[in-house]
This record gives sequence, C-alpha cells and structure tokens, in this order.
Amino acid sequence: MVSFPVRSRARMAVLFLIPLMALVSCGDDDPVSPAKDPQCEVLPGALDFGTVAVGGDPELSFTIRNTRSGTLTGDVAETCGHYSIVSGGGAFALDGGDSVVVTVRFEPADEGTHTCTITTGVTACGSVLCTGDAQFAWEQIYSNSYYTWRAIWGSSADDIFVVGGDIRHYDGFNWETMTNPSDKSLYGVWGSGPDNVYAVGREYSTSVGVIVHYNGTSWNIVEDDLPVGFLGIWGSGPDDIYAVGLGHNAYHYTGSSWETVGLGGIVTHAVWGTAWNDVFFVGDTGRIRHYDGTTMETMTSNTSYALLGVWGASSTEVFVTTFSSLILAYTGSTWEPMQNDGTGGRLEDIWGTSATDIYCAGYSRRIMRFDGSSWKDMINPTTQTLLGIWGSSATNIYAVGERGVIQHYTGQ
Repeated sequence: MVSFPVRSRARMAVLFLIPLMALVSCGDDDPVSPAKDPQCEVLPGALDFGTVAVGGDPELSFTIRNTRSGTLTGDVAETCGHYSIVSGGGAFALDGGDSVVVTVRFEPADEGTHTCTITTGVTACGSVLCTGDAQFAWEQIYSNSYYTWRAIWGSSADDIFVVGGDIRHYDGFNWETMTNPSDKSLYGVWGSGPDNVYAVGREYSTSVGVIVHYNGTSWNIVEDDLPVGFLGIWGSGPDDIYAVGLGHNAYHYTGSSWETVGLGGIVTHAVWGTAWNDVFFVGDTGRIRHYDGTTMETMTSNTSYALLGVWGASSTEVFVTTFSSLILAYTGSTWEPMQNDGTGGRLEDIWGTSATDIYCAGYSRRIMRFDGSSWKDMINPTTQTLLGIWGSSATNIYAVGERGVIQHYTGQ
C-alpha cells in the first residue's frame, strides 16, 4: 500500500473537487444566471414616413429581437388613425436569437402631421413612435416637350394665360392654343382684366425685347426690337404698368406710351407692388429697388444672389426668391432671410394668398409652401424645372415650366 504525505493528499482532494464545482456551476437549473433572462432589442426605435400624399400607403418595418436566451413574450398592437399593422402584429414568443418583423402602413386620410405609438407589450422593449406628414399632391394636367412655359397669370379661375414660345389660354373648360404674334419667346404676362393682357419677352441671341397685347379677341405687337430683353411685367392698373429685363432701364406704361425708367444699371428679373407708389424691382447681385411715387430707392438685401421672383401680401409683407434656396422677407423696415435649407436649387417664382399661405416654384420640380410657421416641400409628379406659379385661390393654383409642364393644385 502506497502512502502519500498529508500535504499531497490535501492537494489531490482540491484537484478532485474543482471539476465537481464546475459541473455544479454550469448546471441547467441555475436560477441566477443573467444569460437565462431574455433581453429585448428593437430596431429602428422609431419610424419616420416623411411627407406622403393624402391617400398614399407607404410601409416601413421594425424588428423585435431576443438577444439572450429564455423566452421573450409580448403583444404588438396599435389603436391609431391613419396607421395599420400589415404583418408581425399580435402576440409573440421569441426564444434566444429569434426575432419578429413588424410592418406598419401609413394611410393618411387628410393633411397634417400624424403620429402613432406601436406598443410591444414588453416594458423592456418599449414602444415605437411612427410619424408622417400628409399633404394633398399636385396633379400634372399637361406636358409637351416642344414648349417651355415661363410665366402664368389670370384674371380669374376661368381666364388664365400661360406664355413661353407660344401662348395657351384656359377658359374654365379647355386649354386653347393662341398665336404668339412675335417671333420672340415670352417671359412674363400680366393683365388688368380679361380683355387687357400684356406679355413681354425677348429674342434669345440678341436680347432685344417685345411687348404684345391681348384685347379680348387677338394678340398684337405693341413694341418690338426694344433694347431691353424683357423678363417680367406687373402693373397696378391699366395705366400704370412696368416691364423689366436685361437692360439698365425698365419700361413704364402711363396710359398713352411706354417710357424708360432708370434702375441703376442692373438686370431686373421681376417687379411687383401694391400700388403705383409702392413698387419693388428685384434683380442680379441681390439688388432691390423701391419706388415710392417720387424717388427710386436702393434697398439692402444682405445677399449677393440674383433675385428672381417677388410677391407680397401688403407693403410690409413682401417676399423674394433667389438663385438659391434662400427666400427673403421684408417687414417694412429690413429684408431678412426667411428660409435657406442649403439645397442650392434656385426658386424662380413666388405667389400667395396671404402672408401665411405662400407658394414658390423652381429648379428640378421643387414647389415649396409657407403655412405661417415654416416652409415645406410639396409633392408633385414632374421632374422638370418650374418657372412660374399663380393661383386664383388657395385651392386653385397652377405651376408651369420646362417641357410644357402645367401642374394644378386643388388642396384636395
């Protein structure tokens, strides 16, 4: 019989107990092991549907996953308007590593920001917030790749003129082609009534200008081959009309003849006013000129961008679009930046019904709307640049542009 020293026997006993202890600690009935508790992971933690047309039905998904062992149980549900769970809803039981994909559909029935909280039935999982903005979309009602429409104006909802290489007129039922009496493209249109409408334009290569007039029956040339290639026109009445463009002067109609008005040597893209003694001229390098009936004043715009469109709700609520995403606002004393989202896309024209309901159109199909608190992009079907915008009311607005596009917004 072999005898071991006492110290050796003690060491062997310890070595014998270590694996037994390991077996005990790895047993399946250990109630305190953290690896046995299920753990919830929800990705993404929120769903943002962005801007959606009323009546649309986009879908987004999130995933619930048990990242440990054990069983994770819950119940996915919602009780919201405008949203529905397409798949993955109801009770779930997930073993370790298992997951369920929940698909949510956003079906807005009216305009506005709509939210919904999708509950999971598990405190550790929390809930998923869904957010979406809904708006009525623009409708494309006409296109013709041969034309570019550059401006639009109307005396009413059933008397609308669109100009470019040619002229189209809407009578409330049909769009009729009218003959442009000039060989020049038309860039601006304005009238004091259905039988007193003026359009201005230019010959592209030489930049000489033309003014044509519609008397309710036919279009006729009023002035031709003028040294100003015209880009815009506006008047306070039949005997007070301004035509502006590439030359250093504007042309002013006083009821009997067209006379030149000095504008300080700038290219002027647009003109608008509230009356004969409250007229704003906007043009290149951020230049704004204001006529008060006596003097022509240069205003500080605080930008060097070309200014392309101007419209106002009153003499102290005037708005200007630029050759960028910048929009300027005048409050009666100073011009301030109103919106600039940094996209760089030029905004060609602007129109509104009030200071809290303004629309502008521009590069690469962009249409924006100001609702009194912020500017937001609107949904429209074209991919073309839009050059003009006008409406008879908030529920009857038109935008026109390249490749003969005419778009219509009804607010429904």
